[in-house]
Amino acid sequence: MPPLNHKNTAVEIPLIGPDPNLFSTVKWLLACVLLAIVAQGAGAQTLTTYNSQAAYTAALPATGLVSRLETFSSVSRDYGVSQSTGDSWSGFTLSATGTSEFGLAIYCVNLAVCMNWTPSAPASTGVYGAVGDLQAGTFTFTTTGRAVAFGMDYWDWNDTGQRSAIRVTLSNGATQIVTGPSTNSGDPGGFVGFQLDADSIYAGIKIVSVTWYALPLQTEIIGIKNVRISEAVPELRVTKVSQIWTPSAFTKFSLPGNEVVYQITVANRGLANPDANSVLVVDVLPSSLSFWNGDIDAGGADTNPMITPVGFSQANGASMTFNPSTDFGVTYGGAAPTSYGQCSSLPMDGSFRSDVRYLCLRPNGILPASANIPEVTFTFRARIQ
Repeated sequence: MPPLNHKNTAVEIPLIGPDPNLFSTVKWLLACVLLAIVAQGAGAQTLTTYNSQAAYTAALPATGLVSRLETFSSVSRDYGVSQSTGDSWSGFTLSATGTSEFGLAIYCVNLAVCMNWTPSAPASTGVYGAVGDLQAGTFTFTTTGRAVAFGMDYWDWNDTGQRSAIRVTLSNGATQIVTGPSTNSGDPGGFVGFQLDADSIYAGIKIVSVTWYALPLQTEIIGIKNVRISEAVPELRVTKVSQIWTPSAFTKFSLPGNEVVYQITVANRGLANPDANSVLVVDVLPSSLSFWNGDIDAGGADTNPMITPVGFSQANGASMTFNPSTDFGVTYGGAAPTSYGQCSSLPMDGSFRSDVRYLCLRPNGILPASANIPEVTFTFRARIQ
């Protein structure tokens, strides 16, 4: 971020981990801010049911989600659904129990062939089988991430009245039974989906499993395709602003010899918490700036409680800690550091340091997810060369 041509300029950049299942270390390069984060997820809950894909999609939160769609397009032959450990798919495993007079549940290359009494079944890949309370059993989708929404297309559900139901199990042990809708014979297909409310998501509750089963003395033949899962993830956004430092009443400009105060704010706008102690902010100083390695308030108002070259504050429910003696470091050139261990300590010496190229800022604790958007802010001074 060039220091010479702006004043009170803000840059906001959204950052989302590329794989919410792994939440491995992620590094982002900003204009002047490099952020490395390891992110992983942690009243009465509300689970809303949708029978319209359009309504389900419209109700999904706009941020803090990674969504997955499993079409079973990799199925190249008909084969049985796992009856033990579960088959792995995108965001879930699927298992079936028992058999019926209709045989084992199978993955079908062509659902229309598998469901030959339902003319509307698609001529594409999917899952086919029967559920029931005798020899037939259940279909169970077990999620593998922080699932907060689950939906699927189906065919031939409850074609002659209420014959089956779906049980949704949450991570806190609560369950909800979905019993409708009933449809006519030769059902043209439908959609069913479930979403948790925001308070439950922020509390770390997730959808653990979705089980399709038959009602007593009933058997249901079903086809399934297009399983949709949305998982809560952290979404950390960085805002960097600068202002000319004016300890006196005179207005200054971005000219050589003047000083600039920078503020870097990291906010969690997502739906899940990052791992504890996983936030590392690496800020690059261009050669046109010299870092002030003294008390940030020296010569002006005492606005930071610690005698330190880097100020720290937080708001909106954030409860992290920052100790400049152990959580602030620098590097002097080369590539940007990718871990705090690559940064060196810098004892205060009350001078402007033109040799410092990267600042390493490591707050401790968790930057939680909530509707208030918790945030932490780092402040430092530099002089324009």
